Amino acid sequence: MIVSLRQFVSTFTDIPEKEWKEIEVSFQQKTYSRNDILITEGEVCRSVWFAEKGLFRWYFNKDGEEITKFFSAAPGMLTAKYSFHRQEPSNESIVALTDATMWKIEYHEYQSLLRIPAWSTFVRLFTIRINEQLDQLLHEIRSETAEKRYYNLLKRHKEYMNDIPLQYIASYLGIAPQSLSRIRKKIELGIF
Repeated sequence: MIVSLRQFVSTFTDIPEKEWKEIEVSFQQKTYSRNDILITEGEVCRSVWFAEKGLFRWYFNKDGEEITKFFSAAPGMLTAKYSFHRQEPSNESIVALTDATMWKIEYHEYQSLLRIPAWSTFVRLFTIRINEQLDQLLHEIRSETAEKRYYNLLKRHKEYMNDIPLQYIASYLGIAPQSLSRIRKKIELGIF
């Protein structure tokens, strides 16, 4: 089911019609194809996107190897948060793993919308949710086995798992592709 930007924002706060009209005109619809890069490590991120449809991967390079940080699926907001807010070069890249329908807003328009009470409330509450999710992810990384983390990934992104190449999943879990194959086999056999 596709969730519109307005529906998504409305899950956090009520939006008076007058305020919504100001918010809506600040976004431009964009479509991205599989493997299109939204932001490249080293560039300054100048946009925030609302994903109406699609799956995305955050990654960075370490000694020439791409390391997957996490995945996110529509509906949701996405950006290279640190780079966007500080307007400094990004330490990560974001790529579409599937075709995506997005609504894009540029930095200055985003800042201008913060004067609108409904948008300001949305940003505050959405930031709290993201921080909670990041806390959970960090806890998971530190305390869970690769098997459990894979199982959690399956639960979160079940409808997209066939769209994520296995090497990205292995990188996310911090294991070799062969180890991921063993984990997948255990789950298929119901051993996990």
